[in-house]
Amino acid sequence: LEPRAAAAVLRYLRRNGLEPEVLHFHLRTQVHSVACYERALQEAAQFCHRNRWQPRFVDCGGGWPAPTVRDRHGQPVAADFSLPAIARLLHQARAWFPGLQEYWLENGRWLTASSGVLVVRVLDLKQRRGMRHLICNGGRTLHALLATWEQHPLLTIPTRRGRRILTTVTGPTCMAFDQLARCPLPATLRTGDHLLWLDAGAYHLPWETRFSHGSAGVYWHDGAQIRLARAPESFESWWGRWLPSR
Repeated sequence: LEPRAAAAVLRYLRRNGLEPEVLHFHLRTQVHSVACYERALQEAAQFCHRNRWQPRFVDCGGGWPAPTVRDRHGQPVAADFSLPAIARLLHQARAWFPGLQEYWLENGRWLTASSGVLVVRVLDLKQRRGMRHLICNGGRTLHALLATWEQHPLLTIPTRRGRRILTTVTGPTCMAFDQLARCPLPATLRTGDHLLWLDAGAYHLPWETRFSHGSAGVYWHDGAQIRLARAPESFESWWGRWLPSR
């Protein structure tokens, strides 16, 4: 809600005997600077003061940046973020909200990004105009929408060493948009090798699609053993969803 609309909603609720308790704003994922939170809290506090509202809870929506993720230009998204600085800001901002009892924070991806890994298999290789392309069984369109605006560490299994060449890692769909990464990778990579796209936690599964492929398998590793949590969807099962039953 814009401030004018929010004020109208607040008046409507009060006319009906209701006093809201929660103020919520949401910035985005990977908030790169504490200054973003400071501006949001100041604007929220000014709104509360103008409308004589004292919320009990302030929900500072928006995720702190994951430590090892980089932006599209290769710079760490967390380069300008400081946990001591956000702690000082939240302590200072308590005075801006006289009725405040709790802050609520939404930092699920900051906590869980490193807990997820997307594993894709190299199905084919081709060379076009000075660029090597790896066609894999998963990519941006199916499993890794975050690759649109982020760069993640990419490992190989088996470990390949030696000279690196510029490589575009693509998914299996017909879309030029389906690029998981573009970076130097070992020239010795072969079909059948696997690539590990790290920091896939939080948004990998919620954003996966069935566009031209079934759902990927999900494995759980508890530090001692690997367990299959969801079997990969077979082509017959995926295609059979649209065929009439016999």
